[in-house]
Amino acid sequence: MARTSSPTSNTAKSGQASSRLYDVPSLEDDGSNFQTWKYRIRTVLEIRGLWNLVTGTD
Repeated sequence: MARTSSPTSNTAKSGQASSRLYDVPSLEDDGSNFQTWKYRIRTVLEIRGLWNLVTGTD
């Protein structure tokens, strides 16, 4: 028997996939992963063409 999924479960899966698209870790409260976080955030912003907006050079 074929298994079907509801539109709701498909939407949830799509939302989950898009939130992990760039796999940027949350910044730890103590800043212990700041260098990793900074590198990944900057990379994502550059890929999306937003880095100049963030730095104010756009």
